[in-house]
Amino acid sequence: MGWRYEVIVIGLMTLAVFFLRFFVFKFHESPKFLLGKGRYQEAIDVLHRIAKYNGAAEPTLTVEDFHEVDRTLRINSIDRAAGSSAKDVVLRTFKSVGFLRGLFLNKLECVTFILLALAYMGDYWSFNLAGSFLPIVLLKNNVSSGADTVTDTYREYVYIYLPGVIGAIIALFSVQLPLVGRKWSLVISAALQGLSMAMYTQVKTTAGYVGLNALEYIMQTYFNAVLYASAPEMFDTTYRASASGMLSCLGRLAGIVAPFAGQNYIGENSAGILWLGAGGIWLSSFVMCFLPIEMRNRQMF
Repeated sequence: MGWRYEVIVIGLMTLAVFFLRFFVFKFHESPKFLLGKGRYQEAIDVLHRIAKYNGAAEPTLTVEDFHEVDRTLRINSIDRAAGSSAKDVVLRTFKSVGFLRGLFLNKLECVTFILLALAYMGDYWSFNLAGSFLPIVLLKNNVSSGADTVTDTYREYVYIYLPGVIGAIIALFSVQLPLVGRKWSLVISAALQGLSMAMYTQVKTTAGYVGLNALEYIMQTYFNAVLYASAPEMFDTTYRASASGMLSCLGRLAGIVAPFAGQNYIGENSAGILWLGAGGIWLSSFVMCFLPIEMRNRQMF
């Protein structure tokens, strides 16, 4: 059976999550989706349930309010279509994304975006350098993983990646600590992640290889858990999704560039790549020190 066992196990796990999602964990449908489908009353019902859960005042929207909006939009669209041209269509397209200027005209959110962009880029840069070159660097330094069989290899994977759960648990509690919060959770986790990468330059044994790998993965999980959860809530809902998408895009671009920068060191028997990777995540740690927003005790709508 071989690899078939793996596919079966992963398939069963996915099926279990599917059943949990539909029959145990009940999630509300997005009001925006329901509005797009014309299911106005269902959208209002969801808003009422969300308000009740959060102890907020119930919304006063009615189905008639949405019908009135539909009538207004229908009249406006007919007027625009009567005198539209190719030029008008292009101008309307640019105006449709013009709302993003508010992201950069607001000083607080502009600074936040720039700092988070650097943090995302440093994170992806570091992750891709480690993933691409760490095994090669260790091999050049005559450091073996110590795995002589497939069983040994996967046992070490468990030792390295299972502790990553600890990083997510630490993130869950640290973001609520009065003197830590989101901001310093990001600073601390990124600094320790960079430290573990830098310490790879001193690895001489299998135990050191596995231990530092596990520490790096714990801190990486810790940092990413806080970053991905807190970055969107730092922006106004008007451009929250767009800002998150642009941040992720910038991070991935940095991740693409990273291996090209690292290949300049691979011909040398040095640890330059490791310091390059550590420097990227240390940059993330440094810029997060200046993050102007701490969301622990506030919520933006």
